[in-house]
Amino acid sequence: MGIIHVLDKSIAELIAAGEVVERPSSAIKELVENAIDAGATAITIEIQKGGMSFMRVTDNGCGFYPEDVKNAFLRHATSKVQKAEDLDAISTMGFRGEALASIAAVSRVELLSRREDAVEGVRYVIDASEEVSCEPAGCPVGTTLVIRDLFYNTPARLKFLKKDSSEANAVTGIVEKIALVYPHISFRLIRDGEEKLHTPGDGQQLSAIYAVFGRDFAAGLLPVDYTMNGISVKGFVSKPHKARANRSMQNFYVNHRYVKSRTCAVALEEGFKHAVMVGRFPACVLDVCIPAQSVDVNVHPAKIEVRFENEKPIFDLVYFAVKNALRTGDVTVEGKIEKSVAPVRQKDSVKERMSAQEFQRIFGEKTAESIGKKAGESSSFKAAGAQKPEKKDSSFLLSALEDGSSKWISFDVSPSHSENGNPAQEKGKVYSPNHWTKGRLLDVEVEDDLLPQRLSKENTSLDEMPAVSPKESVSNSVPEEKEEAVSLEQQTIDSVAEPYENLRYIGEIFHTYILFEGENRLVLVDKHAAHERILYNRLKQGKPEQFMQNLLSPVSVLLSKEEYSAALEHLNILWECGFEAEDFGGGSILVRSAPMWLESAHIEQTVSEICGYLSQGKQDVSPEHLDWLYHNISCRAAVKGGDRSTPEELKEILRLMQEDGTVFHCPHGRPVAVFLTKKEIEKQFGRI
Repeated sequence: MGIIHVLDKSIAELIAAGEVVERPSSAIKELVENAIDAGATAITIEIQKGGMSFMRVTDNGCGFYPEDVKNAFLRHATSKVQKAEDLDAISTMGFRGEALASIAAVSRVELLSRREDAVEGVRYVIDASEEVSCEPAGCPVGTTLVIRDLFYNTPARLKFLKKDSSEANAVTGIVEKIALVYPHISFRLIRDGEEKLHTPGDGQQLSAIYAVFGRDFAAGLLPVDYTMNGISVKGFVSKPHKARANRSMQNFYVNHRYVKSRTCAVALEEGFKHAVMVGRFPACVLDVCIPAQSVDVNVHPAKIEVRFENEKPIFDLVYFAVKNALRTGDVTVEGKIEKSVAPVRQKDSVKERMSAQEFQRIFGEKTAESIGKKAGESSSFKAAGAQKPEKKDSSFLLSALEDGSSKWISFDVSPSHSENGNPAQEKGKVYSPNHWTKGRLLDVEVEDDLLPQRLSKENTSLDEMPAVSPKESVSNSVPEEKEEAVSLEQQTIDSVAEPYENLRYIGEIFHTYILFEGENRLVLVDKHAAHERILYNRLKQGKPEQFMQNLLSPVSVLLSKEEYSAALEHLNILWECGFEAEDFGGGSILVRSAPMWLESAHIEQTVSEICGYLSQGKQDVSPEHLDWLYHNISCRAAVKGGDRSTPEELKEILRLMQEDGTVFHCPHGRPVAVFLTKKEIEKQFGRI
């Protein structure tokens, strides 16, 4: 007996529905596209519980003929394609004839529709592809579709959906992307009874962008309108100094259809090459208008992927359009005068933990600026990106670390010592730089009270572990005759505390390397690498409440819908990184507290980059999994090579290295210090 049989119609419908309706947002996308094809000028979308329990899409389009209503819910039924040749030049948003049938297969659907020339409309109810009723009804011109209990008959699909808030954000994201390129249509989105989006429908794309992304985003855009070889691109790109930490704000359209196009993305970034910093990405809303026969949109039921007949003209079009916009547009940075206000610490303030003299020495100048005692000094002209940044004075950074840090640092992990106790005669161990920078985060400083009483073995990162066997580590002491054969030109510091003891400060070279003199040795310390490791150790083991402070003015951070959803799901991770944040609505979060030494101007960018990482589909994110984040925060927060530092600051770095006891390599694996023995120096001068 054969085993192959034809599937039951209901099972086949459920399988086919999975290709089109993956989640509530995909159902909304199909319904909104149908409303656009119907000629609507006003579309209202309402959802409840992320769209799982209730969705309603209302438009003022042409409406259904009563005799077409039942056919509309049959698979592969459409009014947009009549013959095979029509597929070669698709100009409508929908064309497959699968949307309504797929939605009806996995939900309870109610349709109300009336044409303008009809006296009455029609009401049609269908449940899991089974007709319930079809009757005349009074209703306004246009169509209203109500979807209830999505996936109620497919529990396997339900368990793979995300939380209601995540699904609702996905719906919002889809509606926003469509609204950006249809400015002549007024879109209104209502989520759980609250209006989240309302575009004016005045035909001005900038108005739609303003409604979706807000005033600040809209104010930082350059118009794009370029035609080449019969194809054109219109829209907006961000000014160079408004580039973002990731590509989430890059929106590309082909013939008013939102698509994901690597060709367009590469062309955009090539056009901005040398105009934005490395690791920053321009934002855009660009619509490429191309003859329908030159692009294939029938690649996937989701209709997000497209294939171009020839990608070279598309690349050239976007590239030269961007170049032209940057050349002719106003890319100057508008400077603004801001009072330098020091944020307020709610409790356990720094002032309470130091003497009045110390507080005045460290914070006196900042306090004077905060209250505006000297008008000439209380304001600073900030114009990020307008010119090459000046070298930063790190005096406030390091002097604040003098806050009695030794009182809180305690280790019971003793470093290994050599047999002869002479670090100058030891071969430096090799450390494995397993963790490298994956993102870009801005200045963060932490206090010295972050290291725990105990450094557990589990929390020791790989780059702190020597890549040598125990046998090799024991035989570090070698006779002086053999050591002469080993080059001591630049010898890496071994993992013992003695190399940093009994050193006398000499000076600094190249504004990067600190020179210390010890007994028969010269020690060169990379101030950035040393400071970076110190901060990394404290971030890794610290308690965030010990280095957080309240902000006088909370900072609103606008995020993409994916970043916004991830941020709300992982507010605890933001807390571990030193940020107290809460939902601010409209795709934004409000940051009320930040790390102590993070400048307010950098909070938005730092939080955006953290949320960008969290939005990359990571599950069960915890602080232990964010080692890369601590690497980058410490790297960006540390005093930079080339910064001007005072002798007191450089001596403070040495003191912190001595207290820490583990500052031998930066988190990226580079050595913090190198030795030059007296013998090696004398050999270079021919004395021995």
